[in-house]
Amino acid sequence: MFWPATCTPAPGPSATGPCTRHWRTSPALLAVDRDAVELFTADGLDLLLALQDTASARGVPLVPVAPSAAVRRVLDVTGTAEAFTISSSIAEATAGYRP
Repeated sequence: MFWPATCTPAPGPSATGPCTRHWRTSPALLAVDRDAVELFTADGLDLLLALQDTASARGVPLVPVAPSAAVRRVLDVTGTAEAFTISSSIAEATAGYRP
């Protein structure tokens, strides 16, 4: 399942909006492709961590896929790389999951 980039990471249980329905479908996995990211700042890291918290609270594993050098650098410098299971491709990330 691919969600639009405009989806917010943490809709509450009573939230409404274009992305709420995606959270209600209970996906087996949330793969976040970071391959094309050229600039990854603290705001991006905060968003990724908030998305992970939301996914975890719903029992959905979040897997960053193919993080660019910019993303990898921030994850490594901040020590947050260990918080994620990182995959090199969508195929690798989704191999064990079937809807």
